[in-house]
Amino acid sequence: MGEGADGSITFQPIRFTAKDLDGRQSVSRDYLIVEKDTCGPTCKADTTVHRARVTIADADDGRLAATVTYDGTATAPVFRNTVTPLTTLPFTGGRPDDPMPAAYAMLAAGLLAAGAMIRNRRRHGTRRR
Repeated sequence: MGEGADGSITFQPIRFTAKDLDGRQSVSRDYLIVEKDTCGPTCKADTTVHRARVTIADADDGRLAATVTYDGTATAPVFRNTVTPLTTLPFTGGRPDDPMPAAYAMLAAGLLAAGAMIRNRRRHGTRRR
């Protein structure tokens, strides 16, 4: 089986001979077509099972003629996958109730305030006694 850039697929040929007719004028063979699920986590593959019916008939001139129907029609089936984009970012941090980020923010604010006080005292020449 091969796949085209447009998503079309081709199957390997199946050879039929007069022996396959087993003395009858025609014979039908059914094949199931399913999509292999290789979508990934954000894609839901179409799980529809399509039936291809191949009818082989004696053309009365030493050749065999084949016709194919898909789910009872001449139209080849189309698989329709559903893609669901990610709408939320995955949680990558610690616990949502973790107190450490707040503690770090308070520590940083305290260090900034202490630095500002030291700078202000040095600039104005005042010392604490």
